[in-house]
Formats: sequence, C-alpha cells, structure tokens
Amino acid sequence: MRWIELNNGSLVNTEKLAGVSADIKTHKVYYSFGTGDDMALETFGTAAAMERRMQQLRQMLLPHDAAKEILEHTIPYTTP
Repeated sequence: MRWIELNNGSLVNTEKLAGVSADIKTHKVYYSFGTGDDMALETFGTAAAMERRMQQLRQMLLPHDAAKEILEHTIPYTTP
C-alpha cells in the first residue's frame, strides 16, 4: 500500500483513491474514495502550497511520462 500524510496528520491510502481535485479559491484539495460520501480534505494557506501538493500527487500517482506531460502543459495557478 502507498500512503500519504495530509497536513492535518491524517493518512490516505492512495490505492483507494477514486479522484483528487483542487479548489484554487479556497486552497483546498479533495480526495474522494468513490464509496458514498467518503472524502478527505486538505486545506492550504496559499495557492502555491496547494499547487506543490498537486504536483507531488501527480508525480506519485501517475506514470512518469504521463506526469511529465501533464506538468509541462499545466498553466501555473495565479491569484486573482
């Protein structure tokens, strides 16, 4: 099993994830498990910190070539 530790100390089994999404306005990352309302939430103080987590997740969860391609085509987040 592969686990990540959220910034609140909770552990998430990455093999059970059904999806990951981020909200740039609230600096939150949502982890869904696809079973009912099972979800984990991670809140960051800045958009940059949230983007670092998303990059870490891409590198961890995607095959190397796919992660590289996504990162090369991702438009950097900007704060309105």
